[in-house]
Amino acid sequence: MNDNSSRFGKYMQLRFQRSTVRGAKLSEYLLEKSRVVQQDAGERNFHVFYYMFAGLTAEEKEMYGLLDPSLYRYISGWFRAEGVAESWKHKYWEVRNALDMVGFQEQEQVDMQAILAGVLSLGNVTFQSQENNGAVRVSEASRGWLKASAGQFGVQEEELLKCLICKVSVTRGEQIQRFHTQQQAEDARDSIAKVAYGRVFGWIVRKINELLAENVDPEVELREIGILDIFGFENFVVNRFEQLCINLANEQLQHFFNYVSSRCDIFWPGRVLRRVLGEPWEGRVVTSPCTVGPPWGWGSPEW
Repeated sequence: MNDNSSRFGKYMQLRFQRSTVRGAKLSEYLLEKSRVVQQDAGERNFHVFYYMFAGLTAEEKEMYGLLDPSLYRYISGWFRAEGVAESWKHKYWEVRNALDMVGFQEQEQVDMQAILAGVLSLGNVTFQSQENNGAVRVSEASRGWLKASAGQFGVQEEELLKCLICKVSVTRGEQIQRFHTQQQAEDARDSIAKVAYGRVFGWIVRKINELLAENVDPEVELREIGILDIFGFENFVVNRFEQLCINLANEQLQHFFNYVSSRCDIFWPGRVLRRVLGEPWEGRVVTSPCTVGPPWGWGSPEW
């Protein structure tokens, strides 16, 4: 479905019993949530936003409160080529079919798309400072976007407004309210958008895990192979925090791989696979024992 980078790291655990795959589990790491609110030159937001505009009918867009895609600050500028839009429409229905297969009910899919629409509307909320006290308020021009976003999220408009323009702390039972500056309000807006997208993403992963969960007696011991798929090392003009974490993780993984490769027999991966599948290992005798075992703790000098 998507030939581009995943923009998140995933760890898949394949679980075996008597050489048969009995289940699996996915774990996701370091989702590139910053892409939701800001993209570098020539980059796009996550594909699902574009798929929605291309695949939803006019009635569905009205139901979700979606307007012309060029109006949305988070995704503007990518709906010019008709051929691309047709391709995105096809992709949208691939996504819907995948959600059906995973087990998402119709109402759950409606709620998911409403939240994504709310993320886009929230991105159009702007702020301005009040001259008398320096506090910030939502600009009159974007009050409609605030109302739309609250409706799409399913929350009260006043509650969403409070999260955007002020911070409430409780000290000794007393509530203290501090108003944001304009920059702080904009950061709060983008943070809410990123968290909302991340929660939807995590919800999808949990649903997939429910589908892939093994149906065996919990007392039965299962063997396991772990597959890690993580981003490539990149160096941008401006490296944000997510990219720092990605690059650091890659450096540590490469260091670990080099350490293991230099100390272990070259046939170590083959022995691991045979051990997981419960089959005998017929490779050559190891003359220099490997002192580093796999992450799940089978390491010992004799294998």
